[in-house]
Parts: sequence; C-alpha cells; structure tokens
Amino acid sequence: MAAVPGFSVTDLIQAVCHIKTVYDAFFNKYTNSAVQVRGLADRIQQFQTNLQAHKEIIEKRGLEYSGYVAIKNTLDECEDFLEKYKGVLEKKISVVKVWRTGRFPYEQDVVARLQKDIESHGLNILHFNMNILLYVISDYIACSYALSLTIWIEKMASPGKMQSLRAPFLKL
Repeated sequence: MAAVPGFSVTDLIQAVCHIKTVYDAFFNKYTNSAVQVRGLADRIQQFQTNLQAHKEIIEKRGLEYSGYVAIKNTLDECEDFLEKYKGVLEKKISVVKVWRTGRFPYEQDVVARLQKDIESHGLNILHFNMNILLYVISDYIACSYALSLTIWIEKMASPGKMQSLRAPFLKL
C-alpha cells in the first residue's frame, strides 16, 4: 500500500531525512555548512602554519623529511575542496551559496577523509620528530658518559691516585 500515490513509505521517510539534512545545513547553529567549512579551513590553516615551522626547523638543521610531497598533495586537495565550497561562506545570498550549502552535508565522507589524511600526516611528522629526539638524546647520553669517563680518568691520573691504583697489582 502506498502512502502517497507513486511513493512508498520508505521513499517518504528518506525524503524527510533529506529535508532534515538540508535544513540543518542552513539553520543548525553548531553544524551548519558554513560552520563546518570554516572549521575545516581553520584546521587546514593551523596545520599549514605548524608544517611551515617544522619545515624551517628541519631545513635549518640540514635534515630532510620525505613526507612533504604527500602532504603537499593532501593540502592541494584540501585547497580544491575549500575553493569548491567557498560560496557557503559568502554573506550575500546567491544560487551558488544555496546549492553549495545544501550540497555540503553530502560531502562528509570527503571531509572526513581529508581530516584523517591531515591527522595522519601530523602523526607521521610526530614520529619523525620523536626519532630525531631519540637520536639526539642517545648522542647526548653517549657524550655525557664519555665526558664523565674522561673526567674520572683525569682525576685518577693525578700522581698520587695512579700509584694507589697500581699498588695492588705490584704486590702480585
């Protein structure tokens, strides 16, 4: 039995869900399309700022990070996506703004993938930094140990100390 001639109950429920999704894209205070686009843009900008600082530090130390090419590809894709949806942030009402605002909720899989890719790049950079830190710390510990050993030998090398170190062996 059809609820409305030509449509099933399932079709009507799906239509209501789509209407709710599009309504929220315009009017939900916390999850509307403009808030989500702005949040994604802010997240990307923050990542780019941190990435630039990381790159400057790495280059200043004469090191290289092989992940920059993959990061650039992700950021280019983010840029293209934000360019496509910048109309959502316009103040004036236009056909583009209405279309992009209503369409944005159906791009959540793309948004989630881009955010996941950015987080993954950030995690890879963190691992890279931890490896460098471990390397520096191990060098520091080795140098500290060598320095301590050198100081101890120098103290022991004073004339009176050397005689006391040799004395037990001379008795044999």
